Amino acid sequence: MPEQMTILTILICLLIIVFAITMIMSTLALSVTFRKKKSKYGKRIYVETMCGNLDYSWYEKLPKEEFYLPSIYGYNIYGEMFRNPITTDKTVVVMHGYGANLIVSMKYARIFLERGFNVLVFDNTNCGKSGGEMSFMGYHEIDDLTLVVAKAREFFGENAPIGLHGESMGSATVTKYLERDSKISFAVADCGFTNLFEEFSFTLRYSYHMTRFPFSYLSSLLCKIRFGFFLSEFSPIDAMKNNDGYAHIPMLFVHGIEDDVVPVYMAKQLYETKKGYKKLAIFPNAHHARCILLDKERYEREIDEFLFDIDEFNGNKD
Repeated sequence: MPEQMTILTILICLLIIVFAITMIMSTLALSVTFRKKKSKYGKRIYVETMCGNLDYSWYEKLPKEEFYLPSIYGYNIYGEMFRNPITTDKTVVVMHGYGANLIVSMKYARIFLERGFNVLVFDNTNCGKSGGEMSFMGYHEIDDLTLVVAKAREFFGENAPIGLHGESMGSATVTKYLERDSKISFAVADCGFTNLFEEFSFTLRYSYHMTRFPFSYLSSLLCKIRFGFFLSEFSPIDAMKNNDGYAHIPMLFVHGIEDDVVPVYMAKQLYETKKGYKKLAIFPNAHHARCILLDKERYEREIDEFLFDIDEFNGNKD
């Protein structure tokens, strides 16, 4: 009997230890994802300039209007608006990805400015000059985007044609946002994920060699307890499946085959799910958010063809 009690005690202790280690690892995984790290301009300017994505002298000379918008979470969202030299109400809002700031959006802003659009860029929550102490992988950032789109309409009119461009987390957020706003004219989704739970699970497996069960599920539960939502609740692909309004908004999906942050199959799943006009541009050899860096000419050509097709789609033939 004493031996049986000893074995039982050992087993219980081992289970407690395993559970404690699992909880600690799941907590750390969630903390890495929703980290308290504010993205600064200096580093992004250096990186974007060195890799050829940004001509900083061009950005410095570009006339801009700065704005701050009060977030529903109690801090301000910072943004910059660039009017096209040729007066127009056509506007594009560009949203950057996780851990970045509006500096990385300028390479896309330039494309749209050169094609006759006004452009708004902004710093997501906990990035650049915006407030906030956490990044939420799109769950709260979608409210940032909502504010900036409303600001674009304030600048250029309630019925102004507004397009969206998002990179990475910004891409997923743009895609999810479309269920809120059927008036958006078009959207470019560059290397976005399908579902936050799936993206979290992929990152755990690829980067940390942690399995979906139990770690992703425990992290999702901890996210619900700590932040008020399960990871699976932020799901661009489910929004697309369940909202017929997506059929009326043309979308261009861009992704690199070598993407090891958001796998290319997610872009294909989003493309297959999307109803109505859609276009898929897959870039061989491109890593995460590197399609424009790898082949800028093709990237611009894809944008040009997409914009031309939108005119055809809407019946706006010259």
